[in-house]
Amino acid sequence: MADWRRLLYGAALLTGLLGQLLLIASLRDRHVLPQRWMQFDRSAGRDAPAHHTVATGLDDSVPRLIIIVSSSPRSGSSLLGEMLSTSINTAYFFEPFYYHLKQNISMASLSGAEVRATVTQLLNCHLEESPVLREAKFRRFVWKSRPPVGQVPPSTGVLARRCRTADTRVVKLVRPPLSALLPLLQDDQLGGRLRLVHLVRDPRGTVNSQLHASGVWSGVHRDPTAPCRRLRADLAAARPLRDPRYARVRYEQLALQPRDTATDLLRQLRLPWPTSLDSYLRRHMNASAAAAGRLQDPPARLKARMTTDQVRQWRQHARSRTRSKYFSTFRAPDFDPSHWRKELRPDVLQQIESECADVIAELTEDADETLKKGESTLTEQ
Repeated sequence: MADWRRLLYGAALLTGLLGQLLLIASLRDRHVLPQRWMQFDRSAGRDAPAHHTVATGLDDSVPRLIIIVSSSPRSGSSLLGEMLSTSINTAYFFEPFYYHLKQNISMASLSGAEVRATVTQLLNCHLEESPVLREAKFRRFVWKSRPPVGQVPPSTGVLARRCRTADTRVVKLVRPPLSALLPLLQDDQLGGRLRLVHLVRDPRGTVNSQLHASGVWSGVHRDPTAPCRRLRADLAAARPLRDPRYARVRYEQLALQPRDTATDLLRQLRLPWPTSLDSYLRRHMNASAAAAGRLQDPPARLKARMTTDQVRQWRQHARSRTRSKYFSTFRAPDFDPSHWRKELRPDVLQQIESECADVIAELTEDADETLKKGESTLTEQ
Protein backbone atom coordinates (compact mmCIF):
# COMPACT_ATOMS: atom_id res chain seq x y z
CA MET A 1 0.00 0.00 0.00
CA ALA A 2 2.86 2.37 0.84
CA ASP A 3 4.32 1.71 -2.64
CA TRP A 4 1.03 2.80 -4.22
CA ARG A 5 1.05 6.01 -2.16
CA ARG A 6 4.58 6.79 -3.32
CA LEU A 7 3.56 6.17 -6.94
CA LEU A 8 0.54 8.46 -6.60
CA TYR A 9 2.68 11.14 -4.94
CA GLY A 10 5.25 10.91 -7.77
CA ALA A 11 2.51 11.15 -10.38
CA ALA A 12 1.15 14.28 -8.69
CA LEU A 13 4.61 15.87 -8.75
CA LEU A 14 5.01 15.07 -12.44
CA THR A 15 1.58 16.52 -13.19
CA GLY A 16 2.50 19.74 -11.38
CA LEU A 17 5.79 19.99 -13.26
CA LEU A 18 4.01 19.42 -16.59
CA GLY A 19 1.55 22.18 -15.71
CA GLN A 20 4.40 24.62 -15.08
CA LEU A 21 6.00 23.74 -18.41
CA LEU A 22 2.71 24.29 -20.22
CA LEU A 23 2.34 27.65 -18.49
CA ILE A 24 5.82 28.72 -19.61
CA ALA A 25 5.00 27.64 -23.17
CA SER A 26 1.75 29.60 -23.15
CA LEU A 27 3.53 32.73 -21.91
CA ARG A 28 6.02 32.39 -24.71
CA ASP A 29 3.24 32.01 -27.26
CA ARG A 30 1.61 35.17 -25.93
CA HIS A 31 4.80 37.02 -26.92
CA VAL A 32 6.44 37.45 -23.55
CA LEU A 33 9.27 36.60 -25.94
CA PRO A 34 8.49 37.05 -29.67
CA GLN A 35 8.07 33.64 -31.26
CA ARG A 36 10.60 34.32 -34.01
CA TRP A 37 13.28 34.73 -31.35
CA MET A 38 12.93 31.05 -30.51
CA GLN A 39 15.20 28.55 -32.18
CA PHE A 40 15.93 24.93 -31.45
CA ASP A 41 18.98 24.48 -29.27
CA ARG A 42 20.22 21.03 -30.28
CA SER A 43 22.83 20.94 -27.57
CA ALA A 44 20.16 21.30 -24.90
CA GLY A 45 17.43 19.44 -26.75
CA ARG A 46 14.86 22.17 -26.19
CA ASP A 47 13.62 25.53 -27.47
CA ALA A 48 15.75 28.47 -26.34
CA PRO A 49 15.71 32.19 -27.11
CA ALA A 50 17.95 32.76 -30.13
CA HIS A 51 19.60 35.79 -28.55
CA HIS A 52 21.07 33.51 -25.88
CA THR A 53 23.10 31.73 -28.55
CA VAL A 54 24.62 34.77 -30.26
CA ALA A 55 27.22 37.29 -29.15
CA THR A 56 28.66 34.91 -26.59
CA GLY A 57 30.51 36.50 -23.70
CA LEU A 58 28.17 39.47 -23.39
CA ASP A 59 27.08 40.52 -19.94
CA ASP A 60 23.29 40.92 -19.94
CA SER A 61 23.05 41.75 -16.25
CA VAL A 62 20.72 44.47 -15.01
CA PRO A 63 20.85 47.39 -15.44
CA ARG A 64 21.33 47.31 -19.20
CA LEU A 65 23.03 50.38 -20.69
CA ILE A 66 22.23 51.50 -24.24
CA ILE A 67 23.68 54.38 -26.23
CA ILE A 68 21.95 55.31 -29.48
CA VAL A 69 24.12 57.55 -31.62
CA SER A 70 23.08 58.92 -34.99
CA SER A 71 25.46 60.37 -37.54
CA SER A 72 23.11 63.29 -38.13
CA PRO A 73 19.80 64.79 -37.03
CA ARG A 74 16.70 63.67 -38.96
CA SER A 75 17.69 60.02 -39.17
CA GLY A 76 15.02 58.36 -37.01
CA SER A 77 16.95 58.43 -33.74
CA SER A 78 13.91 59.65 -31.77
CA LEU A 79 11.87 56.76 -33.14
CA LEU A 80 14.53 54.20 -32.23
CA GLY A 81 15.07 55.80 -28.83
CA GLU A 82 11.37 55.49 -28.00
CA MET A 83 11.27 51.91 -29.28
CA LEU A 84 14.09 50.85 -26.97
CA SER A 85 12.66 52.66 -23.95
CA THR A 86 9.01 51.63 -24.03
CA SER A 87 9.31 49.62 -20.81
CA ILE A 88 8.00 51.52 -17.80
CA ASN A 89 11.16 50.76 -15.83
CA THR A 90 13.54 52.56 -18.21
CA ALA A 91 15.57 55.73 -17.66
CA TYR A 92 15.66 57.53 -21.01
CA PHE A 93 17.93 60.54 -21.58
CA PHE A 94 17.06 62.46 -24.74
CA GLU A 95 19.73 64.62 -26.39
CA PRO A 96 21.71 65.70 -23.31
CA PHE A 97 24.05 67.80 -25.48
CA TYR A 98 21.11 70.05 -26.29
CA TYR A 99 22.28 71.83 -23.16
CA HIS A 100 25.59 72.67 -24.84
CA LEU A 101 23.78 73.92 -27.94
CA LYS A 102 21.71 76.34 -25.87
CA GLN A 103 24.82 77.46 -23.99
CA ASN A 104 26.56 78.17 -27.32
CA ILE A 105 29.13 75.47 -26.61
CA SER A 106 30.08 73.83 -29.89
CA MET A 107 30.69 70.09 -30.03
CA ALA A 108 34.00 70.79 -31.72
CA SER A 109 35.19 72.54 -28.57
CA LEU A 110 34.53 69.45 -26.41
CA SER A 111 37.18 66.78 -26.11
CA GLY A 112 36.28 63.12 -26.41
CA ALA A 113 36.93 62.73 -22.69
CA GLU A 114 34.44 65.49 -21.88
CA VAL A 115 31.81 63.88 -24.09
CA ARG A 116 32.35 60.50 -22.44
CA ALA A 117 32.24 62.02 -18.96
CA THR A 118 28.80 63.52 -19.65
CA VAL A 119 27.42 60.26 -21.04
CA THR A 120 28.93 58.17 -18.24
CA GLN A 121 27.37 60.39 -15.57
CA LEU A 122 23.95 59.67 -17.05
CA LEU A 123 24.50 55.94 -17.52
CA ASN A 124 25.72 55.64 -13.91
CA CYS A 125 22.85 57.84 -12.61
CA HIS A 126 25.23 60.45 -11.17
CA LEU A 127 22.71 63.09 -12.15
CA GLU A 128 23.53 65.53 -9.37
CA GLU A 129 26.99 65.91 -10.94
CA SER A 130 25.71 66.52 -14.47
CA PRO A 131 25.42 70.14 -15.65
CA VAL A 132 23.01 69.09 -18.40
CA LEU A 133 20.30 68.48 -15.77
CA ARG A 134 21.08 71.32 -13.39
CA GLU A 135 18.33 73.63 -14.67
CA ALA A 136 14.66 72.65 -14.58
CA LYS A 137 14.08 73.45 -18.26
CA PHE A 138 16.84 71.05 -19.31
CA ARG A 139 15.63 68.32 -16.96
CA ARG A 140 12.22 68.63 -18.61
CA PHE A 141 13.79 68.34 -22.08
CA VAL A 142 16.35 65.58 -21.43
CA TRP A 143 14.49 63.26 -19.02
CA LYS A 144 11.96 61.38 -21.19
CA SER A 145 11.26 58.45 -18.90
CA ARG A 146 7.75 57.61 -17.78
CA PRO A 147 5.94 59.04 -15.96
CA PRO A 148 6.81 62.42 -17.53
CA VAL A 149 8.25 65.04 -15.21
CA GLY A 150 5.59 67.69 -15.98
CA GLN A 151 6.02 71.44 -15.94
CA VAL A 152 7.81 71.41 -12.57
CA PRO A 153 10.38 68.61 -12.88
CA PRO A 154 11.73 66.87 -9.77
CA SER A 155 15.20 67.61 -8.49
CA THR A 156 18.22 65.76 -9.84
CA GLY A 157 18.29 63.78 -6.59
CA VAL A 158 14.79 62.43 -7.18
CA LEU A 159 15.55 61.63 -10.82
CA ALA A 160 18.79 59.92 -9.78
CA ARG A 161 16.87 57.62 -7.43
CA ARG A 162 14.45 56.76 -10.24
CA CYS A 163 17.39 56.17 -12.57
CA ARG A 164 19.11 53.77 -10.15
CA THR A 165 16.00 51.57 -9.93
CA ALA A 166 15.65 51.30 -13.73
CA ASP A 167 16.31 47.97 -15.43
CA THR A 168 17.46 49.76 -18.59
CA ARG A 169 19.14 53.13 -19.14
CA VAL A 170 19.09 54.66 -22.62
CA VAL A 171 20.98 57.73 -23.86
CA LYS A 172 20.06 59.05 -27.33
CA LEU A 173 22.56 61.31 -29.13
CA VAL A 174 22.92 63.06 -32.49
CA ARG A 175 25.62 65.62 -31.76
CA PRO A 176 28.80 63.80 -30.58
CA PRO A 177 30.90 61.95 -33.18
CA LEU A 178 31.00 58.18 -32.94
CA SER A 179 34.77 58.25 -32.36
CA ALA A 180 34.22 60.04 -29.03
CA LEU A 181 31.91 57.26 -27.81
CA LEU A 182 33.68 54.09 -28.94
CA PRO A 183 36.21 54.11 -26.02
CA LEU A 184 33.25 53.59 -23.67
CA LEU A 185 33.16 49.99 -24.89
CA GLN A 186 36.49 49.54 -23.08
CA ASP A 187 35.32 51.25 -19.88
CA ASP A 188 35.72 48.77 -17.01
CA GLN A 189 33.07 50.55 -14.96
CA LEU A 190 30.41 50.10 -17.63
CA GLY A 191 31.60 46.61 -18.40
CA GLY A 192 29.75 44.21 -20.66
CA ARG A 193 26.39 45.84 -19.87
CA LEU A 194 26.91 48.56 -22.48
CA ARG A 195 25.43 48.38 -25.98
CA LEU A 196 26.18 50.94 -28.69
CA VAL A 197 23.63 51.33 -31.50
CA HIS A 198 24.77 53.37 -34.51
CA LEU A 199 21.91 54.69 -36.65
CA VAL A 200 22.68 55.76 -40.23
CA ARG A 201 20.57 57.23 -43.02
CA ASP A 202 21.14 57.90 -46.70
CA PRO A 203 22.48 61.50 -46.77
CA ARG A 204 20.04 62.40 -49.53
CA GLY A 205 17.15 61.61 -47.19
CA THR A 206 18.80 63.45 -44.29
CA VAL A 207 19.34 66.64 -46.31
CA ASN A 208 15.83 66.51 -47.76
CA SER A 209 14.33 66.21 -44.28
CA GLN A 210 16.46 69.07 -42.94
CA LEU A 211 15.44 71.28 -45.85
CA HIS A 212 11.81 70.88 -44.76
CA ALA A 213 12.69 72.87 -41.63
CA SER A 214 15.57 75.04 -42.77
CA GLY A 215 14.88 77.42 -39.91
CA VAL A 216 15.96 74.64 -37.52
CA TRP A 217 18.87 73.38 -39.63
CA SER A 218 20.04 76.67 -41.12
CA GLY A 219 23.40 75.34 -42.25
CA VAL A 220 21.93 72.83 -44.69
CA HIS A 221 21.24 75.56 -47.27
CA ARG A 222 24.85 76.77 -47.12
CA ASP A 223 26.33 73.29 -47.37
CA PRO A 224 24.01 70.36 -48.12
CA THR A 225 26.96 67.96 -48.08
CA ALA A 226 27.87 68.61 -44.42
CA PRO A 227 25.94 65.54 -43.14
CA CYS A 228 28.09 63.45 -45.48
CA ARG A 229 31.34 64.46 -43.84
CA ARG A 230 30.07 63.50 -40.40
CA LEU A 231 28.70 60.20 -41.67
CA ARG A 232 31.95 59.46 -43.51
CA ALA A 233 33.96 60.00 -40.33
CA ASP A 234 31.61 57.83 -38.26
CA LEU A 235 31.69 54.98 -40.78
CA ALA A 236 35.51 55.13 -40.82
CA ALA A 237 35.63 55.02 -37.00
CA ALA A 238 33.39 51.94 -36.91
CA ARG A 239 35.03 50.06 -39.77
CA PRO A 240 37.76 48.26 -37.75
CA LEU A 241 35.38 47.51 -34.87
CA ARG A 242 34.72 43.82 -34.11
CA ASP A 243 32.72 44.12 -30.91
CA PRO A 244 29.38 42.28 -30.56
CA ARG A 245 28.13 45.14 -28.36
CA TYR A 246 28.12 47.47 -31.39
CA ALA A 247 25.31 47.32 -33.94
CA ARG A 248 24.56 49.44 -36.98
CA VAL A 249 20.96 50.12 -37.98
CA ARG A 250 19.85 51.65 -41.27
CA TYR A 251 17.01 54.14 -41.00
CA GLU A 252 15.44 52.92 -44.24
CA GLN A 253 15.21 49.38 -42.90
CA LEU A 254 13.85 50.61 -39.57
CA ALA A 255 11.15 52.67 -41.28
CA LEU A 256 10.07 49.91 -43.68
CA GLN A 257 10.30 46.93 -41.30
CA PRO A 258 10.30 48.30 -37.75
CA ARG A 259 9.36 45.07 -35.99
CA ASP A 260 11.79 42.86 -37.90
CA THR A 261 14.57 45.43 -37.48
CA ALA A 262 13.94 45.71 -33.74
CA THR A 263 13.86 41.93 -33.40
CA ASP A 264 17.16 41.49 -35.23
CA LEU A 265 18.79 44.33 -33.31
CA LEU A 266 17.74 43.08 -29.88
CA ARG A 267 18.73 39.54 -30.74
CA GLN A 268 22.16 40.68 -31.96
CA LEU A 269 22.75 42.73 -28.81
CA ARG A 270 21.26 40.03 -26.57
CA LEU A 271 18.67 42.36 -25.10
CA PRO A 272 15.11 41.46 -24.05
CA TRP A 273 12.05 42.60 -25.97
CA PRO A 274 10.94 45.81 -24.20
CA THR A 275 7.59 45.84 -22.46
CA SER A 276 4.88 47.58 -24.52
CA LEU A 277 6.95 47.60 -27.73
CA ASP A 278 4.25 45.68 -29.58
CA SER A 279 1.59 48.25 -28.70
CA TYR A 280 4.03 51.10 -29.46
CA LEU A 281 4.61 49.74 -32.99
CA ARG A 282 0.88 49.30 -33.60
CA ARG A 283 0.21 52.93 -32.63
CA HIS A 284 3.19 54.62 -34.25
CA MET A 285 3.52 52.66 -37.47
CA ASN A 286 -0.17 52.81 -38.43
CA ALA A 287 -0.98 56.49 -37.92
CA SER A 288 -3.40 58.31 -40.18
CA ALA A 289 -2.01 60.75 -42.72
CA ALA A 290 -3.25 63.62 -40.56
CA ALA A 291 -1.60 62.25 -37.41
CA ALA A 292 1.63 61.76 -39.34
CA GLY A 293 1.47 65.35 -40.57
CA ARG A 294 1.08 64.50 -44.26
CA LEU A 295 -2.46 65.65 -45.05
CA GLN A 296 -1.79 68.74 -47.22
CA ASP A 297 -4.94 68.85 -49.37
CA PRO A 298 -8.58 68.46 -48.32
CA PRO A 299 -10.29 65.20 -49.30
CA ALA A 300 -11.33 65.21 -52.97
CA ARG A 301 -15.08 65.32 -52.33
CA LEU A 302 -14.71 68.25 -49.94
CA LYS A 303 -12.25 70.05 -52.19
CA ALA A 304 -14.76 69.97 -55.07
CA ARG A 305 -17.13 72.15 -53.02
CA MET A 306 -14.47 74.63 -51.81
CA THR A 307 -13.44 77.92 -53.33
CA THR A 308 -9.85 78.58 -54.34
CA ASP A 309 -9.40 80.80 -51.30
CA GLN A 310 -10.75 78.08 -48.98
CA VAL A 311 -8.34 75.54 -50.45
CA ARG A 312 -5.46 77.99 -49.96
CA GLN A 313 -6.43 78.53 -46.32
CA TRP A 314 -6.71 74.76 -45.80
CA ARG A 315 -3.20 74.27 -47.17
CA GLN A 316 -1.77 77.03 -44.98
CA HIS A 317 -3.32 75.42 -41.92
CA ALA A 318 -2.07 71.99 -43.02
CA ARG A 319 1.48 73.30 -43.43
CA SER A 320 1.33 74.80 -39.95
CA ARG A 321 0.08 71.50 -38.55
CA THR A 322 2.79 69.62 -40.42
CA ARG A 323 5.50 71.83 -38.89
CA SER A 324 4.18 71.00 -35.43
CA LYS A 325 4.46 67.30 -36.30
CA TYR A 326 7.92 67.63 -37.85
CA PHE A 327 9.53 65.85 -34.90
CA SER A 328 6.72 63.29 -34.56
CA THR A 329 7.57 59.58 -34.38
CA PHE A 330 4.22 58.55 -35.90
CA ARG A 331 4.29 57.07 -39.40
CA ALA A 332 1.47 56.30 -41.83
CA PRO A 333 1.34 52.67 -43.08
CA ASP A 334 2.38 53.79 -46.58
CA PHE A 335 5.33 55.87 -45.37
CA ASP A 336 8.19 55.84 -47.89
CA PRO A 337 11.64 56.56 -46.38
CA SER A 338 12.91 57.32 -49.90
CA HIS A 339 10.46 60.15 -50.54
CA TRP A 340 13.47 62.39 -51.10
CA ARG A 341 13.55 60.99 -54.67
CA LYS A 342 10.42 63.01 -55.46
CA GLU A 343 11.28 66.10 -53.42
CA LEU A 344 14.97 67.04 -53.70
CA ARG A 345 15.82 69.67 -56.29
CA PRO A 346 17.92 68.17 -59.14
CA ASP A 347 20.86 70.52 -58.50
CA VAL A 348 20.97 69.65 -54.77
CA LEU A 349 20.64 65.94 -55.54
CA GLN A 350 23.50 66.13 -58.05
CA GLN A 351 25.73 67.95 -55.55
CA ILE A 352 25.12 65.37 -52.82
CA GLU A 353 25.60 62.39 -55.11
CA SER A 354 28.81 63.88 -56.50
CA GLU A 355 30.46 64.72 -53.17
CA CYS A 356 29.05 61.82 -51.14
CA ALA A 357 29.43 58.99 -53.65
CA ASP A 358 31.69 56.91 -51.38
CA VAL A 359 29.33 57.18 -48.40
CA ILE A 360 26.28 56.29 -50.49
CA ALA A 361 28.14 53.33 -51.97
CA GLU A 362 29.14 52.00 -48.52
CA LEU A 363 25.58 52.29 -47.21
CA THR A 364 24.25 50.56 -50.34
CA GLU A 365 26.77 47.75 -49.92
CA ASP A 366 25.79 47.47 -46.26
CA ALA A 367 22.10 47.27 -47.26
CA ASP A 368 22.83 44.54 -49.81
CA GLU A 369 24.76 42.55 -47.20
CA THR A 370 21.87 42.87 -44.73
CA LEU A 371 19.45 41.63 -47.40
CA LYS A 372 21.68 38.62 -48.14
CA LYS A 373 21.83 37.73 -44.43
CA GLY A 374 18.04 37.94 -44.22
CA GLU A 375 17.62 35.67 -47.25
CA SER A 376 20.15 33.23 -45.75
CA THR A 377 18.22 33.12 -42.47
CA LEU A 378 14.95 32.46 -44.29
CA THR A 379 16.61 29.64 -46.28
CA GLU A 380 17.89 28.01 -43.10
CA GLN A 381 14.46 28.22 -41.50
